[in-house]
Amino acid sequence: MSIFGRKSNVITYTVNKAVNTSMYITVQNGEVVVNAPWYFTANKIQQIVQEKKNWILSKMQECDENLSNMQSVKIFGKNYDIQVNYEKIKNPELNLKENYKIQIILPIKYRKVGNEQVLKMTIEKMYEQIAENEIEDIMEKMIETNYTNITANYGKQFTPTNKYYPSILLKEKGQNVNGIVGTELNESEQKELINQTTKPQATSLEVKYTYWCKTMTISDFKNSKYYELFINNGSNYSTYWMSSRCIDYPSGGARFNISRVHSGDVRASSLYNTNGAEYSDVNAFRPVVTLNSNVQIISGNGSTDSPFNIQ
Repeated sequence: MSIFGRKSNVITYTVNKAVNTSMYITVQNGEVVVNAPWYFTANKIQQIVQEKKNWILSKMQECDENLSNMQSVKIFGKNYDIQVNYEKIKNPELNLKENYKIQIILPIKYRKVGNEQVLKMTIEKMYEQIAENEIEDIMEKMIETNYTNITANYGKQFTPTNKYYPSILLKEKGQNVNGIVGTELNESEQKELINQTTKPQATSLEVKYTYWCKTMTISDFKNSKYYELFINNGSNYSTYWMSSRCIDYPSGGARFNISRVHSGDVRASSLYNTNGAEYSDVNAFRPVVTLNSNVQIISGNGSTDSPFNIQ
């Protein structure tokens, strides 16, 4: 290792010698590395470094600026240090480093966007790449496809006397609000946060019965792993919600529910009614997410004390 000085600037550099005929200098993360042929003397290397000192110092300055762009975010429960670098490249790059560090390399033109917005876009992209499906639907993992075999009213249409409804119903497939049948969302889908503060009332309303209840067994699933993920192997576990909405129709009108699991049974918690009544319930929420095949759980068991470590 050698150093040379230039006024207040002191540069430390490391020399790597190899059997080659060319010499080149790199500056990465503030570290200067000189790669030289094995036969170059220390004086020869020092001379060349001295000739390139202005270029080296400018690159070190860029590294200092990039280090000031270091921020920390939490991803899958772990704190990651994210460093944003701006370089003369065409396409953005993302590099996962050791010790929970992420390096984002962007074209210089992105400087004007601002680091906060860059981080937001990057993290969203990371989650999009990691997750194939944001939330799984239990019904897609079950062997049964005809749910009238489980609940006789499943799939039937009902016309309630009172016509209050949650606004997400407008997009739910098969639900008919004011003569318009929803086509966008399945029961386990929601693409945006809905902060409903009013109680809309339809002039016409036909609801499709989508509630079903069953004591689940491992044989109900195409893959036994989903019995563990959705039903917790049927153990006596605290009641928790799944991600699925459903509708049933007792004598008092249609009820808008969230599916829940309790001691191996799939049932539902009512949150709203077509007569405008609201209900409260407090449970944990247990979403199931499928990851791409190149994502691995490297440690942990999913508990509070030992969360999954995913990479």
